[in-house]
Parts: sequence; structure tokens; C-alpha cells
Amino acid sequence: MDTFEPVMREEGRHILFFVNWVAWKRRNMPLWRRPWFELKAMAVWLFLIAERIGIAGDMEKSDKAQDSNFTLNGSKELGVEISFPELARICLEENDRRLAPYDARLIRPVFVPNMIRLALRFMKTPRATVAA
Repeated sequence: MDTFEPVMREEGRHILFFVNWVAWKRRNMPLWRRPWFELKAMAVWLFLIAERIGIAGDMEKSDKAQDSNFTLNGSKELGVEISFPELARICLEENDRRLAPYDARLIRPVFVPNMIRLALRFMKTPRATVAA
């Protein structure tokens, strides 16, 4: 795990850079350009959402697609059964922990974490178990 720690820190810096760059760009662009910028941003979000829905649909149709979901299925190789709600909670905790060391004045990403929190309100919460 120590091998990946520098990579994770770098990814956190990239995320913070991008979120803050977009905020800076919005603030500094002329008002007449903002609607086009927001439309482009919305188009990117819609594309990403459609892409994730397609991946989720493929997982239900194909055993091969399910096997390729390393995060959920790879845990079984370690003898741990984990549900999506539990994985999502771990990801939210890690997101908060990994972004905490950076300057508090920097804007943090909020859309995806808030959507995950919203989804978790509607899900059952089985706990991880160790396989025998």
C-alpha cells in the first residue's frame, strides 16, 4: 500500500486543482460566456452519467463485465465480502481524509460525494464480513 500512497496524494492534488480551476474560470469569465460554459459542463456530466449507467447495465447482462469490476469483486480474493453501500462509505471517508491536509481555502468537490450520500440514504447497509 505504501507504493500507492504518493499516487493517491497526487490524484488528490489533481482533483483539487481541477475543481478550483473551474471555479476560477467561472468567476473570471464574462457573464455572456457563462451560459455556454455551463452547457458544456452539463454535457460532460450527462455523458459521464450515461457512461456509468451503461457500465452498470453491462454488469447485469454479463458475467465477464461483473468480473471486471475489480473494486467490488476483487475484495473476495482477500476474503472480504463488501457491499456497495459499505464501499461507498469507505470511499467517502477516504475522500475526506485524503483532502483534509490541503489548504482549507481550496474548494473541495461536492457533487459526487453529495450524490453518493443521497443514494446511501435509500440503501440497506450490510456490513463487511470476513469469509471463512
